[in-house]
Amino acid sequence: MPEQLTKKFLDEARKVIQDKLNEVGTELGLTIELGGISYTDTDFTIKIKARLEGALSQEGRDYEVYKILKGLPDLGTEFITDKGHTMIITGYRTRAKKRPVLLKEVSTDKVYAMDVKSVLRYCPESAE
Repeated sequence: MPEQLTKKFLDEARKVIQDKLNEVGTELGLTIELGGISYTDTDFTIKIKARLEGALSQEGRDYEVYKILKGLPDLGTEFITDKGHTMIITGYRTRAKKRPVLLKEVSTDKVYAMDVKSVLRYCPESAE
């Protein structure tokens, strides 16, 4: 038991909590994700987001709207970057002006953001 909460402890706690939520989510047919954590020395708060299994996230639904407006490829499209990383398009952040398109790197599952112009450069067949 720690004397006070630290970033390292909360990173470990997040993993344990996410594993338990995944079990509960499977049982209930939900996808449950942890959001940001805020904390003091003695307590912390975590945002929890849940949706029906297989349903699109808010970012995914937003992408479906913006792909028509911006001429983007379909959600889930894979492409390879100049550095050889395979990326999958996962969503669109409506409030992000510079890099609104969300991508997930296939090999690491890390999430990145990219500008629309670059996505269209990597996926030229989608531009109309």
